[in-house]
Amino acid sequence: MQSQTATLAAAARARKRVPAVTLIVRDKERRWAAWHTNTGTPTAKSTRLCIGQVDPAKIARARVNGTAIERQQIADPTAAAGWWSWTAALTGVEAGSQLALAKGYTAGTTYLYHWQNSAGTLRVAVAASTDDGATYGSPAVLDTLTGSDVPDTNRCLASAGKGDFWYLRENAGSYYISGMIQGAGGWSARISSPAGLIPWYAACGLAAAYYAAQDRYIFAVTYQDSSGDFYCSVVEYRATLNTWSAARTDVLPIGGPVANLALHAPTLCWSADGMLHLAIIEQWTDYGTNNSYSASIYRNIGGYYGTTSTHNWAFWGWASLIDMDMVDFIAGGMAEWTDEDGQLWLIYALENEIHRARTYSAANANTYAEYGDVLDFTVAVGERYSYMTVDLDNR
Repeated sequence: MQSQTATLAAAARARKRVPAVTLIVRDKERRWAAWHTNTGTPTAKSTRLCIGQVDPAKIARARVNGTAIERQQIADPTAAAGWWSWTAALTGVEAGSQLALAKGYTAGTTYLYHWQNSAGTLRVAVAASTDDGATYGSPAVLDTLTGSDVPDTNRCLASAGKGDFWYLRENAGSYYISGMIQGAGGWSARISSPAGLIPWYAACGLAAAYYAAQDRYIFAVTYQDSSGDFYCSVVEYRATLNTWSAARTDVLPIGGPVANLALHAPTLCWSADGMLHLAIIEQWTDYGTNNSYSASIYRNIGGYYGTTSTHNWAFWGWASLIDMDMVDFIAGGMAEWTDEDGQLWLIYALENEIHRARTYSAANANTYAEYGDVLDFTVAVGERYSYMTVDLDNR
């Protein structure tokens, strides 16, 4: 006569019950997908976006068009039409320059940073919006480049969203990341990286992000050297200590599918899961007949903040780009947006095409069942993901 343990008997009884809850857990890689696409011809070298500061369901966008800046306020990002309608905002902008659009120092404020050309003198100015980009006030000049100060050819401009702005400049053969930070007492004096910290070539790009721990600003500088190789250097500035880290430099691409590149402006963006994402527009070419394909390469950076010399970059995915003029230096924008269901999306937007990828939702982090017997457990592997199914009685 054979006996059955209590555990085995309980398991046998559990298998006969009808599950009340089936939990499917998928290990699925995040995929970038085209969201909205316009058939218009690209006109702007710089198109940026910022999540609404008064209403985070909205998105503000701005672009440089000739010597003017045009703006958008997108009340419903799920509707394509809102992404293609532009309204004049500012004039007197340096033609072909970059702009930055980011959260301002004051709550509920969006800052639009841009280059002005006043009789040959280049200046960085800011216009503020308190209605999520529907209107902007008169610009205020923040910094003026005089004498031997020369900005980079592409007039790069970036903001980390802390009432700050940054640009690249050259002075007497030395090259700098320079900018200002706004505080309760107003704008700081010009802050500059040490001479020689970053390399200098004509085809440069600049992006900035803010890391709250230790009041740290993170910069990505992309460039092509005289040998034709492409690089990305990451440096950090600790505002409280007024210190700069050494540059961490990598040859591009890092794990991506592109072999030959035409480098364009980088973009940095934090997501709710604590990752810092870097997007770089790259053109694929075989230097023959196949030279019109382009892709946006997305990489995430995690865990490298501090004194470590490693960067922990990982290739994440790419989004095919269409209808782009890859001859000119083009800048896009990236931000994390929450839809009406509470789902987080990382949005990457150029002038005529919008891409998105699903990101982690903190609101769902504590979903669990207590005191339930596991009735069944299976694991399956699909073409692009693996998943497990758990049946619970959920008592």
